[in-house]
Amino acid sequence: MKSLAAGLICLGLTAVPAVGADYDPTEKSPLYELHLRAPETAMSIAPLKEKILALYKADADQAWYHRSGYMEHEEVFLGFVNSQGTSSRRVYDLHTGRKIGDTESRDGTYHTAFASDLENATRLNGSWNETELDEWGAELPMTVLDALHSDLAAARAESNARTHAQAVHSEHPAAS
Repeated sequence: MKSLAAGLICLGLTAVPAVGADYDPTEKSPLYELHLRAPETAMSIAPLKEKILALYKADADQAWYHRSGYMEHEEVFLGFVNSQGTSSRRVYDLHTGRKIGDTESRDGTYHTAFASDLENATRLNGSWNETELDEWGAELPMTVLDALHSDLAAARAESNARTHAQAVHSEHPAAS
C-alpha cells in the first residue's frame, strides 16, 4: 500500500511542472516547424502557400501525374518512384486503369530522367509505395483509380477557378 501511495505521489510531482508551465498541447515544436522549412507567416499568405507546398511536393520520392495526349493514348496517369539513385515510371490508361507497357527505369530522379513526360502534366496526390504498385500488376485497383479521378477533378476545378479569377481581374477597368 505504501509503494502505491509513493508511486502516485511521484506521478503527481512529475505532472505538476507541466500543468504549472501552462503547456499548450496544440503548440508545435521548432523541430515540427522546421520539417516544412517555411515560416508560418509565409504559409498564411495564399499565393506563397501554394508555391511552398508545390516545392514541398516536388521533393517527394513518389508522384502521380495526369497527362493528355501521351504517345498514342488520349489520357493517362503516370506513376513515378525514386529509389536508390534510379527512378521508375508506370503508365496507366485513365479510363480503365490498365497498365500500358512495361515499367521503365532510368538513372536519376524522375524529374530529370522523365522530364519530357512531365511537360503539360497535372500533378496529382497519391502515395502508394513501389511494393504496392508491383502487387497491382497490370491494373490499378478501383479504389486507387477512383482516388486519382477524384483528385484530377479537383485539380481541374481549381485550375478553372484560377483561370476565371485571372480573367475577371484582367477585365477590371483599373487593370488597363
